[in-house]
Amino acid sequence: MKIRKFFRTSMIPLVLVAILVAPSFGATVLHRNVVDLIELSDVIVVGNVSQVTDGFDQNGVPYTEITMNVNESIRGSQPGTYTFRQFGLLQPRDMGNGTINLNTTLDGWPTYKQDQEVILFLYQAASITGFRTTVGLLQGKFDADGELLANAINNRGLFQNMNVDPQLLSAAEQKLLTSAEGPMNRETFVNFVRKVVEQGWIEAGKVSNAKN
Repeated sequence: MKIRKFFRTSMIPLVLVAILVAPSFGATVLHRNVVDLIELSDVIVVGNVSQVTDGFDQNGVPYTEITMNVNESIRGSQPGTYTFRQFGLLQPRDMGNGTINLNTTLDGWPTYKQDQEVILFLYQAASITGFRTTVGLLQGKFDADGELLANAINNRGLFQNMNVDPQLLSAAEQKLLTSAEGPMNRETFVNFVRKVVEQGWIEAGKVSNAKN
């Protein structure tokens, strides 16, 4: 049986993957703090993953399709049921012609499971495929565990190198922004993100990245 790797071989250069997938792709993933996550996101959504499937688009590009029941759309005015596609299959696929397609989700990219409660900061969709993924890849997907919330790197550096007027913040938010890493209170984080977006704090310069 032949094994087809497509994008994971040198037959198709990485730059093509970048074009097909999303503006987030790169050989090195930059660290993103919460200012970056908000500023670079096209969609910010809170909800529960209701379905995860995979397949191939009309051009034969493999994808994972995530469907969410949206509890809150902080940016992007998404409907109650929101669906998007990310590059890569859930698992290798027997193509039925003696070949296996190994183009699963790329290493370091977020993965999804049914019934997960998540907060996602999503890049703008790719112009060719419409695929999208989270800002900073694993950094832009937060999983809820009861009242706690964390991304795949345990929120490390999420609030570092940023400026914000403490007078704009509640006591809980001020405490949150001093944390170096570890699970955080979900309600406090969502309230902070909501205020930054709805009140245009980044655009007004009230929240910014610190200059080195």
